[in-house]
Amino acid sequence: MTPYPYDSTNAMNERDKVRVIGIDPGLQRTGYAVVEKRGNDFLIITSGLLTTKKTSVSKKLLSIFNRIINVIEDHSPSCLAVEAGFYSKNVDSLVKMSQVKGVVMLAASKKGLEVFEYSPTAVKSAIVGRGRAAKEQVKYMVEQMINKEIKGSFDISDAIAVAICHLQSL
Repeated sequence: MTPYPYDSTNAMNERDKVRVIGIDPGLQRTGYAVVEKRGNDFLIITSGLLTTKKTSVSKKLLSIFNRIINVIEDHSPSCLAVEAGFYSKNVDSLVKMSQVKGVVMLAASKKGLEVFEYSPTAVKSAIVGRGRAAKEQVKYMVEQMINKEIKGSFDISDAIAVAICHLQSL
C-alpha cells in the first residue's frame, strides 16, 4: 500500500512558518534578529549586534548596509521590521538613527523585502502590554516568549522584540 503523501505527524506546513528580520537601528550599534514563527512559537534563527569602527558616517552606513544584505541573503526572511524613530531632545541622535534606518530599508528593498515600521511604544505594548516599559522588562518578556536567555546588549533583545511585534500583527 502506498502511503498518503500528507504526514499527519508533521502537520506544520510551510505556510504556517513566517520569517522576519527585526532591526533596532543605531549608528554605533545596530541590533538584528531573524525570527521565525512556527504556529504559536517563536524561533530565533540568528541574532547579533553590528558595531561600527571609528570612521566617517558614510563608511559606517555602508558597513551596516552590506552586513544587513549578508544577513538577508544568509537567512531569507520574508520581510523586514524596523523600530521607527521617536522624537528626542537630542536631534543629532535622531538624525543618525534615521540615516541607519534609511540604509536598512534600502538593503531590504534591494533584496525585494517589504518593510514595516513600528514605534518603540507599539513594540513595548506588543511585548510587555504597556508602551512605557523599561528595556529590562522588554528583554525579560522576550526571553519568556522565546524560552531562552538573551546574552548581550539590549539592542539584540529590542531587535527580537521588533520582529515578534510584527509577527504578532499577522
